[in-house]
Amino acid sequence: MESKAPHVNQKLQLQFNEFKETLEQLSQKIGQLKTDLDEHDVVLNTLKTVPEDRKCFRMIGGALVEKTAGSVVPVLDSKIISMKEAVVSLEKERQRTLKEFEDWQKKTNVKIVKQ
Repeated sequence: MESKAPHVNQKLQLQFNEFKETLEQLSQKIGQLKTDLDEHDVVLNTLKTVPEDRKCFRMIGGALVEKTAGSVVPVLDSKIISMKEAVVSLEKERQRTLKEFEDWQKKTNVKIVKQ
């Protein structure tokens, strides 16, 4: 009679890999957003020190568009706010997924063995 253990082990391994992949993707997204947020902060702080009518350029959909510092600052402010909200949301999602993963480990009695 065929043993069901290899099939069960494969299923558990797939679930484990899915959790790990999801957690890694969320961490990468959070890291990228934080990097972008830092860059936006640098630009915003720089633009706040120059006259509002000073010419600057903004990338919109792959095209460089001429603007003034005064018109770009409010856009950057709102962009930074939405990016911060996205980071918070992704961090909550990562915590939720991590909790699900820990619960799954307890339920299935899966132990992580370092190789």
